[in-house]
Amino acid sequence: MKRWKEKAKHSQQAPPGQPQPPVADRYYTSDATAEALAGILKDNERGLLLSRDELSGWLDGFGRYAKGGHAYADATRFIEMYHGDGLSVDRKFNGFTHIPHANLSITGTVQPAILRRCLSETNRENGLAARILMSMPPPIKQRWRPNDDVPDSVVDSYSTVVERLYSLQPGRDADTGEIYPTKRQLPDGAMQIWGEFFNEHNELLEKTTGDLAKAFSKLEVTALRFALIFSCITWACDGDRPGDDAIAADAMQFGCDKARWFRTETARVYSILSESGPERRHRELVELIQANGGAMTRRELMLVRPKDFADADSAKDALDGLVDAGLAVYRPITSVKGGRRKDNYELIAKQNP
Repeated sequence: MKRWKEKAKHSQQAPPGQPQPPVADRYYTSDATAEALAGILKDNERGLLLSRDELSGWLDGFGRYAKGGHAYADATRFIEMYHGDGLSVDRKFNGFTHIPHANLSITGTVQPAILRRCLSETNRENGLAARILMSMPPPIKQRWRPNDDVPDSVVDSYSTVVERLYSLQPGRDADTGEIYPTKRQLPDGAMQIWGEFFNEHNELLEKTTGDLAKAFSKLEVTALRFALIFSCITWACDGDRPGDDAIAADAMQFGCDKARWFRTETARVYSILSESGPERRHRELVELIQANGGAMTRRELMLVRPKDFADADSAKDALDGLVDAGLAVYRPITSVKGGRRKDNYELIAKQNP
């Protein structure tokens, strides 16, 4: 660019065409406003992943750089990207930017208490919360095992799958050059599986109300999205290119099963977001006992949570609270030495969130 400017300034002849700045291939970003994403998506039409370790940074960033803090407008832009539709941004200094298909995926983690704060009434009413797939699996024990590295063969196979997936190309208009999504049809077997899920899901939806109903309504298309993902990954693994209009029955079954799993997780997360203080303390204690194998004594509780339960009486009160709430049962046990009785609280079978 510097050489071009010098030549344009001093040469008697017309300089060659102005060089264009290089465009970086982008696959993901960690922090970007809706306006900044529009610029990146314009140069990377295949789409982009917005990955945040803490999703609260994304949710709290709505309206951060806008005059007057127009958080609602920022949230609306992300809502419009849910279906990969067109996105237009018109700003005084940056001009007009239009992306025919704004393909954006968002992933990240967040603590329940922070999520409760970030998903304000506005973000629930405008549909943003309903478009987020939420999961909170019960905690599991983490154990380090020597020589537990992922085999090189698995890493190589995964790399091959990613490369093959990236080789898939969207449709492209011959006149305008714009991309458009290719279509997939459902054969009879896949259509039957989809129809059964559709009816089952909508029967449940008719009995659901409030914010949970909004979230469940989005899971209908989630089943189809997972089916498409599974179909493409199967092709990448097996080497057989998927037909122009074929999503197999096993892919459709996978998609519906995943949507059912997220339906259960969504209901559990929403119940956590709406729980009271005592309910939250009960749940956290239940999860702690589950991680301990389903049973716990007062002494064990004091050892794992010394700040919250510094003495035997406070630990006993907390565990007795679970018994009173019907979430645990008290079973006295006899120690091997001396025949002394110990308290032991076991979770009852119905409490398995």
